[in-house]
Amino acid sequence: MARRKIILTVIAAIIAVALIAIATFFFMPREVAPPEPEMVGTFNVNEPFNVGGVRWQVTQVETETSPIVVEEFFEERFETEGRFVFVELSVELIARESSFLSSDEIALVDDRDRIYRISSTAIDAITSTDRDSLPTEVHPNIPVQGFIGFEVAQNSRDLRLRIERRGEAGFVRLNGFD
Repeated sequence: MARRKIILTVIAAIIAVALIAIATFFFMPREVAPPEPEMVGTFNVNEPFNVGGVRWQVTQVETETSPIVVEEFFEERFETEGRFVFVELSVELIARESSFLSSDEIALVDDRDRIYRISSTAIDAITSTDRDSLPTEVHPNIPVQGFIGFEVAQNSRDLRLRIERRGEAGFVRLNGFD
C-alpha cells in the first residue's frame, strides 16, 4: 500500500510539472513585432506627400565630404569617415493638434538597405553653417522648413529618405545626390 502511494505521488508530481511547463509555454507573454507601416508611396525631391498626419516635401539635398570647417570666432571642424548628407524639408502638420517630430521617424536608406539615422555631428554642422535645423515642434497648418543631417558611408548609393509616422511610411528618392 505504501509503495502504491509513493508511485501515485510521483506520477502526480510528474503531471503537475508537465502542466506547469505547458501553461508557462502557452501563457507567457511574447514579444509582438509592431505591425508593418502602410506604405503611401515613393516620391521625388520637390514632390509633396502626406505621411502620418504631416505634409512633407524634400526641397533640397546637399552632400559634403569631411571635414566641414567653419571659421567665425574660432575654427570649428566637423568630421566623419563617410560623408555628410543634408536634407532640407518643408513640413506642415495637417492634424488638429500640435505635435513633435521625432528623429526616429526619419532615416536614410541606401542601395544595400543600410539605415542611417539623423547624426548629431551633422546637426551641429548645420547650425554652425547658418542653416536652420528642422524644428521638432510643429503646429497645425503652420509650415516649417529646415535641414536634417546624416553621416553615410562613402560607398552608399541610391539614397532614399524614409519617413515613418503613425502607422504610415513613405520614401523620397534622392537621385543624383550620391
